[in-house]
Amino acid sequence: MSALRDLHRKLHSIDNKALVERKNSLDDYSTKETNREKSVPDKNNSDNLKLKNKEEEISKDTPNKEENQLNEIPLDSSQENSFFKRNIKIILITFLSLIFLVVAGVFYVKYKQGSFEQENVLIEFQGNKEVRSGEKLAQKLIINNNNRTALKNTKIKIIFPEELRPVQASFIESGPAGSFYINTGDMKKFEKKSYEIQFSVYSSFDSQVYLNTEFSYMPENFNSNFVKETTHLVDIGGSVVSFSLVSQQEASFGETVKFIGVLNNNSDTSFDNLILEINKNNFFQFESSGLEKISESDDRFRIPTLKNGEKMEVEILGGFTGEVNSIQKLSSRIGILGDDEKFLEISSAEEVVKIIPSRIGITQKINAGSNSDADVVGAGESLGYTINFRNNTSSPLTDLILIEKIEGDLIDESTIKVNNGHYNQENKEIIWKASDVPALKVLNPGQSGSATFKFNTKKDFFAENKKNHIITSRSRISSLNINSNLLGNKEISSEKEEVKVKTNLEVLTFGSFDDTIFDNYGPVPVVSGEETSITIKVDLKNNFNKVRDFKMLIKLPSGITWKDKISKSSGEVNFNPRANELTWNVKAIEPGVGYDKPVEELLFQIAVNPQVNQTINDIKLINSITLNGYEEFIEEKIYLQKDGFEINNVSENGF
Repeated sequence: MSALRDLHRKLHSIDNKALVERKNSLDDYSTKETNREKSVPDKNNSDNLKLKNKEEEISKDTPNKEENQLNEIPLDSSQENSFFKRNIKIILITFLSLIFLVVAGVFYVKYKQGSFEQENVLIEFQGNKEVRSGEKLAQKLIINNNNRTALKNTKIKIIFPEELRPVQASFIESGPAGSFYINTGDMKKFEKKSYEIQFSVYSSFDSQVYLNTEFSYMPENFNSNFVKETTHLVDIGGSVVSFSLVSQQEASFGETVKFIGVLNNNSDTSFDNLILEINKNNFFQFESSGLEKISESDDRFRIPTLKNGEKMEVEILGGFTGEVNSIQKLSSRIGILGDDEKFLEISSAEEVVKIIPSRIGITQKINAGSNSDADVVGAGESLGYTINFRNNTSSPLTDLILIEKIEGDLIDESTIKVNNGHYNQENKEIIWKASDVPALKVLNPGQSGSATFKFNTKKDFFAENKKNHIITSRSRISSLNINSNLLGNKEISSEKEEVKVKTNLEVLTFGSFDDTIFDNYGPVPVVSGEETSITIKVDLKNNFNKVRDFKMLIKLPSGITWKDKISKSSGEVNFNPRANELTWNVKAIEPGVGYDKPVEELLFQIAVNPQVNQTINDIKLINSITLNGYEEFIEEKIYLQKDGFEINNVSENGF
């Protein structure tokens, strides 16, 4: 029992290490005893061995019962309080630590989030908010990152209206139409960047325009892209160069009207690149301006240098068509040409004129051969002109002068014939005076008169870079008896007439017995009863206008044999053996073919076997050649037919 009490005290001690050691030593001892007994058995005393084993079983059961009884003994109250106090401290410290970590995490997240606000990204333009057309608009673009975090991959897009044209700078990158970019790179926290940008201003009237920006960036502590948009207002008021038009208020149909364009340079800068653009509408027929024309194809003229503070006047002459009592308008603009040849307007003006009954009626009638009122003529054809004039006033007109101006590269001046007048070759004008035409001496109210002339167009002519040819003409008549607001002599003009010149599509046919392209055979000259082959070559030339959907039809006589050998420059060739017809189709024949471009050519082989008693010179190799197509410039279908080709035109030599 003393051993059990010792064990009980050990189990309930604060440090139960001794118990563990005790347990280990008992186990070791028991093990050793068992091993010793196993190694030295007592074979002569079996009863004692059984008794000993029974005692060991009893001793194993007894300690377990004692331990269960000892476990039921309650702990001392002081020991229990000490245990709970220690655990409460641990739990409390752990709980407070968790709260601290949560609060610190929330504070960190709030701090990081609070380091960036979109409102702290500021875009601003500094500079004049008012500008005049023709001036430079200077602006300072400021980008301010007022955040505690950096911005990555920043870029700004500036969208500008058509009234503003940016002045190129090293930091400007081109963008879509009406915009450009500035690559602003990364921005540190609280960093500010600025850029000096300029715009040229072009506007014909007072207006308000806007500069819009799109600033894209990525905050350093975000994985998303942001875009900041802003708008900047600019007022355009007036122009540095004012422009106005002045003319008489009334004019008759075809009457020459003078417009005075007044320019004032209101700036401190001289302009040496100003352009005058005249809006030639369907009712205004421009005559002259006294300014250098920029090109023949447009209505723009170069204005001499306009110095600062200078006033300048330019002259525009022309006439109006339209119904009586209608109001017609002439519009013009002042500006410059941009790098892309686009007209950039600085100022504009317009003037209106009322159409009144004509004081002198004047018309032109043009005929080409039997075609009266012709608007198309062929190369080498004749054109005849009749000019009719009539006094529509209530007073006689005296000492009238009639002038006809004709222009065109295809006018054969050597063929001009004027009835009772004179052709001035230098200024391309025909003039009639009272000494030539009695009706021009005195033209009474309601009285009419006329004058005539004619000429031929050039037959074979090619001018490089002048593919579409027009012959223009305009008549004008003047008299001192008609008062004028702006002109010393009152002039009345007819409408401008235009005659388009058709292309000269030419077909040349050749034949050869000896050709290097195809191997010809048979006797030369040809003999009845024997077949002889011949190579035919057709050349095509086109000097003026493009012809599309071209088709050539070649009809062969029945006695001619098709040998199915072809060589062509382009297109497709087909032969119909039942009709003995050859077709050559080409999508388009360009202007200048056969002149400054290679000819279009077709070569093919045929054979002939003369009949008995057939005259050699009567043998036809081709019955006819027909051309069809559509001429784009004159907007008409064309049809040409060429006579056949005979054997006596065939050469014994190659082409």
